[in-house]
Amino acid sequence: MTSKHPVFEIPERLARVCAPSLGVLFERAGLVLPPEIDPGNPISGFEDDSRAVQPGFVFIAVPGEAVDGHRFMAQVLRAGAALVVAQRIPADVDAALLGLAESPAVSLGDLRAESGQPRAVGRVLLVEDTRALLGHLAQAYWGNPSRRLQVIAVTGTNGKTTTTYLVEAALRNLRRFPALFGTIEYRLGGQSSEAPNTTPGALDLARMMALALDRDADSVVMEVSSHALVQKRVEGIQFAAAALTNVTQDHLDFHHTMEEYAEAKRLLFTQCKPRVAVFNLDDPVARRFAAEHEGAKITFGLNREYDPDLCPESLETTSSGMRLSLRIRCKGTCKTVSVTSPLQGSFNASNLLTAAGLCAALGLAPEQIAASLTGAKGAPGRLEPILLGQSFQIFVDYAHTPDAVERLLENIRPITTKRVIVILGCGGDRDPGKRPKMGAAMGRLADYSIVSTDNPRTEDPALIAAAVEEGVRSTAQSGAYEVCLDRREAIRRALTMAAPGDTVVIAGKGHETYQEVQGERQHFDDRETARELLRELNRV
Repeated sequence: MTSKHPVFEIPERLARVCAPSLGVLFERAGLVLPPEIDPGNPISGFEDDSRAVQPGFVFIAVPGEAVDGHRFMAQVLRAGAALVVAQRIPADVDAALLGLAESPAVSLGDLRAESGQPRAVGRVLLVEDTRALLGHLAQAYWGNPSRRLQVIAVTGTNGKTTTTYLVEAALRNLRRFPALFGTIEYRLGGQSSEAPNTTPGALDLARMMALALDRDADSVVMEVSSHALVQKRVEGIQFAAAALTNVTQDHLDFHHTMEEYAEAKRLLFTQCKPRVAVFNLDDPVARRFAAEHEGAKITFGLNREYDPDLCPESLETTSSGMRLSLRIRCKGTCKTVSVTSPLQGSFNASNLLTAAGLCAALGLAPEQIAASLTGAKGAPGRLEPILLGQSFQIFVDYAHTPDAVERLLENIRPITTKRVIVILGCGGDRDPGKRPKMGAAMGRLADYSIVSTDNPRTEDPALIAAAVEEGVRSTAQSGAYEVCLDRREAIRRALTMAAPGDTVVIAGKGHETYQEVQGERQHFDDRETARELLRELNRV
């Protein structure tokens, strides 16, 4: 059995961990098969993609955002599926296709699971919510790998990626073998691939966790997005620890209100139930969730007012990073340890505290936490410096929310002796309400602002820029900004005007290596472009 994951090839040898029969699959998932279904029926695969179904496969029909898997029930039954798990039976599926001797007394399309209880109709098992069931069955099919790995999750608007990189680095420094799943890449067993989604789908997560175990991983550090939580992609995973960094405006095109967005984040703690939850008391939403959380928890914060379990006794910033004297209260003891980091900015100090809190949740001693995080680097494209010997500073950052832009520029100001020059755009087909707010933050905190493009997708770049410009105009001084839709030219403008002591901030795209325009991804990397232009302009 060779299965092709969108990123990693799943080898034949992993067939040994897969559930061999329907009975074993449902037993592993803690579910009961209706007596009409033979538990001894062998199965040869498990899929939520109808195109991949072969004879003997279990297919689970999930109603997706764009495509409903139920549409393909007839197709997969004809392909020889051993069982289809679904919420309903479409009109094009007849009794013969289901393997029934005669048609039921009522229309097949009228059949549903009764009172939430699974209901067998030939080769179809009707359940109330296939999306919720997918993760449990996927983990069960692949041998419940999350039960044999320490799975560490990070959710929140900002800081997820940097925190996961810090935790991964800390575990490696302790001679552990973590896999990493997040916004930038999926990395396991020495192999890395660009990530198509911040959080993979439930079936892909189960496959990759099984592969991680096969490649001797002992842990998984992963970002969990609000979309993934609402779409139940992490159902069935046993989390050793999970952290909430903060909740500020983002994704309101999907969640509609800030309260809906916050409640989506809360699902990681109320439904997924990590063994230990980690909360940032500096953030009002996380502080509320911490107060209401009934399970084991660890708190952290830069502000000692709320008496967090982890906080800095002192924080010293230097040109090469920061030094923290970190107080850690855990298991009835309180110790102060020293951490030296190459990262800069108070938001990165918060990310370090998040990582330290997760390490404490895993049971590491304060001395181990300090030693493992000292020197740990952050994520690519997060306050990443461009260093070619130029007389001014350049940073590339992923900041793409109002709060992230504000935090970024507030932390850039203390390390800049003269002007802060910022290039910023907003992505298309995403929350339009944040565009003027991001522009207002840039106009207020930068000395000169350049409004440009950032993945316009299917929208008109000029209309996106106009919304950002509206915010800039409300806070910037007269003549202190311009609009330049060509992002390369915008970067050229900033590098041309930069003088010794200035800082140029190229914000919004970070690690990304493309611009998405009308469904097409065109190569574009802020870091690469800045280096090319520095050489071209003879500024190095």
